[in-house]
Amino acid sequence: MGQVSAVLTPATAGHVIGALMAAGLTRDEANLAAAQSADETASWRAMRNWNLGNITVVNSSVDWMLQGTNPLHFASYGSILDGAKAMVAWLTANNVPLDSGIPAYVAALQRGCYLGCLPPKGTATQVDYDNYQAAITRFLPQMQAAVPVAPGWSVPKTVLVAFAVAAGGYVLAAAVDRQAWIPKPIKAIVDFVL
Repeated sequence: MGQVSAVLTPATAGHVIGALMAAGLTRDEANLAAAQSADETASWRAMRNWNLGNITVVNSSVDWMLQGTNPLHFASYGSILDGAKAMVAWLTANNVPLDSGIPAYVAALQRGCYLGCLPPKGTATQVDYDNYQAAITRFLPQMQAAVPVAPGWSVPKTVLVAFAVAAGGYVLAAAVDRQAWIPKPIKAIVDFVL
């Protein structure tokens, strides 16, 4: 765990919405979260390591990456579904309402200093949040028009290897049982192993 390379992982609106829905959001909630994600990632052309929301981490024991000259540690995910689950978890943990419309959504982000805190605690401005809200509003119709695509089903490599070994062993055992031409010492070893 620790720093990993930042790799472009482009996606479409349909794939992002499908992943957010697979992560537990309704279609309308997924549209809103995807609109924010589109703004964060230049419509997913600049998305790296499946980080849909440019989520940052402070814990160095998880995979993270640097993006350009930005010193923040951005979380790295193994799949679009992992990135979607992380975005949903972040929104939930930060009490960002997904069912109350864009103004309530952005107001919750502002309360949490998402783009930075307003003065006197920070340097963000109300214009920053107004522009962010305008961007999400611009992206929302595109999300509503997109056709959701379910994320690909992935199986851990260890499961695939175990299945292949088990299947191969079964096939080999069947072949050994049916083949009289296999020398008895080899058949005995195969029978012992299987």
